[in-house]
Amino acid sequence: MAQNRAIAAGDLDLAASFWTEDVTVRRALGQRLSGIAEAREALQPTGPPESRLVYQRLTREIDVSPKWPLAFETGTWQGTPGSATGPVTIGGRASGAVGQAAASAG
Repeated sequence: MAQNRAIAAGDLDLAASFWTEDVTVRRALGQRLSGIAEAREALQPTGPPESRLVYQRLTREIDVSPKWPLAFETGTWQGTPGSATGPVTIGGRASGAVGQAAASAG
């Protein structure tokens, strides 16, 4: 959840500190991002701050597998204009799987 807050605050260095070198991210429409540099670049803000929508994932529940290095997160997402504290103008449900395959293989 600290990673989500860092992304919403625009602290991409802090957000990236939670990732492994081989991080893979799937964006909402399935676009694949591979590695820290590519994932970080996708989060880099563009345009003037007042024209941006800040998207936040709001975690409701995290289920961690007792057997495998996997977790599944559910919650909601919201978009706010200009900053993470602006009025919510768009939102929906969110879910995602998190795993650590390479690091746990050894």
